[in-house]
Amino acid sequence: MSDFEIGVMEKRNREGQVTGVQVWYRAGGLRPISNGHGSKPRPAAEVA
Repeated sequence: MSDFEIGVMEKRNREGQVTGVQVWYRAGGLRPISNGHGSKPRPAAEVA
């Protein structure tokens, strides 16, 4: 993900006391993390 943001907002009652929180998140974009061939990661012993 790119441009990932996390935010927390307090929920308050009419007296101004915190009664809970709301967590939100968003991403500006998504990028693939694989090489596009669908190959499985190999164990470290095979890579070396």
